[in-house]
Amino acid sequence: MEFLIYSLAWGMALALMASGLSFYYAVSKVANFAHGEYVSIGALAYLFLVGLEYGLDKCRGFNIVNYAMLTPDKLWIVVAVFIVGGLVAAASFVAVFWPLTRRGALPLQLMVVSIGLMFVIRFILYVIASTFDWLTLPSPQATAFSIAGVRVNLAEILAMVLALAATLGIALFTTKTLLGVSMRAVADNPDLAEVSGISSFRVQLVAWFIGGGLAAVGGMLMFMLTGPPGERPIVEIGWMNLLSIFAAATLGGLGSYYGTLAASIILGLAYNQVAAWLLYAGLDPQLALAVPFTVTLFVLLFMPQGLAGINWYGILARIQKKIGYRGGGVSGSF
Repeated sequence: MEFLIYSLAWGMALALMASGLSFYYAVSKVANFAHGEYVSIGALAYLFLVGLEYGLDKCRGFNIVNYAMLTPDKLWIVVAVFIVGGLVAAASFVAVFWPLTRRGALPLQLMVVSIGLMFVIRFILYVIASTFDWLTLPSPQATAFSIAGVRVNLAEILAMVLALAATLGIALFTTKTLLGVSMRAVADNPDLAEVSGISSFRVQLVAWFIGGGLAAVGGMLMFMLTGPPGERPIVEIGWMNLLSIFAAATLGGLGSYYGTLAASIILGLAYNQVAAWLLYAGLDPQLALAVPFTVTLFVLLFMPQGLAGINWYGILARIQKKIGYRGGGVSGSF
């Protein structure tokens, strides 16, 4: 049961990161490889904010682990991490992607530029991490609870609660608020939205801020759950999860937030189960990284629209017909 909860929490943290990518991709159509760096920023920002609270001089090197335990009184840091990640993503949009978009840059060109931006941000993160000797650290602990005899920790609870809240919040935001409806208009037809008086710049700026914030919070929680992959520095935690992020966003259907959540849970369960099998067989569990790669390849070949492209209500109607169900009809879309 604890392994299942951990796998679900891992998938939920992935959902936060993938939802962030999916959110601003829907309005800007940028396949942003620098998104992984927003994830790393979340992990590093958490350590830096803890250091500010207790004193950076006392928190150098491995000493930070003594102060970085996630406890209920540190939940304010989650909000601060969201803001930091959002500001960096918004700055990326204003300084790099928006000017290029206005000059007519194609999506492929923007993707290539994002790779360059990825290395620039990573270099800055390396400088910051090395300054405080935080290049390689074990995972900070989190307050543990026992619920019905099952041990869970605060990071796992936060990952599940925040992922569900973010998914529902985004869905309500994009359908029930004026700004959210404006985002949908820009995503569907940016030229028509501009003619209608909607500021494409403002809409995309907000989308990038929210997307970067979600990525940073997801990165902070992923750091709590797994720590830096292997012996790699903390600033590469985003890079090592970038393929999983794109796999979840692609499988879920870019722009589909419920689909992204479902895809992330599926990937979380599959990835951790394969990693456990590999460990049991005496093999390197990092080989489980083949799971998101395989999923991405399969989706691009056979399901380019991901889970969002499946007519779930049609499938349900056929199942009901097969079993002779006579209830009310179904309508709508995933």
